[in-house]
Amino acid sequence: MIPVSSAHFSVISRIYRETDYLKSNQYLKDLLKDIPFIIIKSYYRGKFDRFLCDIFYMKDELDPQVILEKGGFLNQKLLDKGLAKIFDWKS
Repeated sequence: MIPVSSAHFSVISRIYRETDYLKSNQYLKDLLKDIPFIIIKSYYRGKFDRFLCDIFYMKDELDPQVILEKGGFLNQKLLDKGLAKIFDWKS
């Protein structure tokens, strides 16, 4: 489980079945295979003492500021692909 912040919610990639895990794992491997590094922007620890963060990435870019401003937002990508869901961390 990877909790990441998105506005007032945190996104948690909840994988209950092995097939879901394998699908999510392969998707992330394929997406990030040519990415030199990722940017993890952490805000605070959540209810269960896990870090809540945003994850940004960009192929062939080495400038962290450019990645933050123009890079892909992994949190949203996982939501769009149905590999994560919005979770109200306050409840």
